[in-house]
Amino acid sequence: MQFTAREFWTAMHGMAFGFGFILFFTAALALILTLHPKLLTADGLKRNVVLLKISGTAIAVLSWLAVFIGSYVVYPWYRAAPPAGTTDLGSFARSRLLATPAISGWHSFGMEWKEHLGWLVPIIATAAVFIIWRYGEKLAEEGHAVDLVRDPLRRLRARGDRQGARRHHHQGSRGRLRRKKP
Repeated sequence: MQFTAREFWTAMHGMAFGFGFILFFTAALALILTLHPKLLTADGLKRNVVLLKISGTAIAVLSWLAVFIGSYVVYPWYRAAPPAGTTDLGSFARSRLLATPAISGWHSFGMEWKEHLGWLVPIIATAAVFIIWRYGEKLAEEGHAVDLVRDPLRRLRARGDRQGARRHHHQGSRGRLRRKKP
């Protein structure tokens, strides 16, 4: 089995760097949620902090690699425009997606979303690694590490609840949104 250069770099972008990111993210999340002095001995706490530093660093490195390879190697191939009169769009992924109405939404959902938000992940991951390396075992004091994960999730849920309440308030009898009168 032989890979073309495009297949190789696409696989590296998604299967190696993307999968590695998800794997280490899951490990870091589990470590953060158990990083509490009541749950661990002193030695266990030290071990978890070391593992969290390794996982966090791996997340940051893999996310930067995925974004650079995706943005500068894979993405230009995706965006390539076919020459005029081309009927076989097999080598032109974006054009192939947009040419088929049943699947054209995948371009907006997958690629446009990724091209705008993809760069935020490595930036946030790098900031998180800085916090992990800077504060280390202090993150476990009084459950601060768990609060770092739990509190933003609570805020998102509260925001969603408020938006849902507003949406429900503005719905008509059939469940559709009503326009506000000017």
